[in-house]
Amino acid sequence: MPDWVGELNKVGVFNALVKFVENGELSKEEGAKMHAHTFAFYAEKVREAQTEVRRIDAVLGRMASLCATGKQVTPWKGKGPLVDKLASEARALDGWVISLYETDLTMIRFAAPELGKARPNEMAKSMDALWEKRMAAVNLRLKGTGEFKLLF
Repeated sequence: MPDWVGELNKVGVFNALVKFVENGELSKEEGAKMHAHTFAFYAEKVREAQTEVRRIDAVLGRMASLCATGKQVTPWKGKGPLVDKLASEARALDGWVISLYETDLTMIRFAAPELGKARPNEMAKSMDALWEKRMAAVNLRLKGTGEFKLLF
């Protein structure tokens, strides 16, 4: 029986299938079935990502509405309920973005395991570098100029 776990982690599912068929560990028929099964798995992940994107879009729509209301100058009332609603929507956005990120990492690990393994650490380092740059410049709108280059 092929070492699926080791090979998937090393070369990805499609490359592993080729290796196992070429080595005779899987028949061509078994390889064809696994190939099709992998595409079915990807189709499920694509549908999952599409749902997550729709939910992200819905949250962003609600946030845009809150921002349109909140950017109007009104008499001072303290923090107000709008801030709490915005914070709640920000948490919802974060949750759906992280869910989409997990879906992305799952899909990329099948195709390019080395990229899928490295991505979370690269993202954390890149975000830390950008945040430091923003703090040093005292500019929260500062865009990254190279911090995320390893991510693309």
